Amino acid sequence: MRVYAQKGETVICEAGHPICDFSCTVFVGDMQDLDNELTNWRQPVPQIGLFPLPVCALCGGQFTDGSRFHFRDGWRT
Repeated sequence: MRVYAQKGETVICEAGHPICDFSCTVFVGDMQDLDNELTNWRQPVPQIGLFPLPVCALCGGQFTDGSRFHFRDGWRT
């Protein structure tokens, strides 16, 4: 299986601000379990189902589109 995110990898907004880290390695096709997969938040933890989608607390930049996350290498699918 292809790795989506490695344990300890940091999600960043499109402007490069760190948002949170992955607490475990996640593979493409895994069911999302964000409460257990994301940790070390640098801003208030968003509530699942929140709309509009959460953005960076520093600049308003996107870090998720609801199914994907933004990393140093860009958006991952």
